[in-house]
Amino acid sequence: MAVGTKTGQAGTLESCDARVIVELTDSDELTISVEGPMKEVFGPAVSKVAESTLNKLKVKGARVKIVDRGALDYVIEARTAVAVARARAESGE
Repeated sequence: MAVGTKTGQAGTLESCDARVIVELTDSDELTISVEGPMKEVFGPAVSKVAESTLNKLKVKGARVKIVDRGALDYVIEARTAVAVARARAESGE
């Protein structure tokens, strides 16, 4: 995902954490991709937490990339919220 003027990221690649990169778009589509060693097992749950967080924050269109290293739900929610806030700050929202 290219870093542009409407992109924000949060988190690390350390164990028990996740890096979340959010690129805000003008569309009404949310695209969430999950990577990591346990993607097959926990990928759908990670995606669901991120989507719920985006909905709470009223994000309509975004491309989200999550590299999960065993983060718990509250970590994914916090990282997603911070990445959105940073993307909005970059775009002037």
